[in-house]
Amino acid sequence: MGYLEGPLDAMVTLSGDDGFFMKTKSKAGGSFSFSSIPPGKLTLRASHPGATFHKDTFVFEVKENLKIENKVNFKLSFWC
Repeated sequence: MGYLEGPLDAMVTLSGDDGFFMKTKSKAGGSFSFSSIPPGKLTLRASHPGATFHKDTFVFEVKENLKIENKVNFKLSFWC
């Protein structure tokens, strides 16, 4: 048992308290990215019918003065 790379085509959503919402699907190995992310408290959620993630929700905050080219890259993994 342990962590494996995330699945292809997991649904990943990014939402904010102000109504901001984006979605994408993961690529092979569980990688995905979002661009043009606004500042504020954001919630990232992942789901896939064939996978159970160790943690499927992640809450974080992007500060207004943070300069990261407005792009965030993540990689999913799941527990087996």
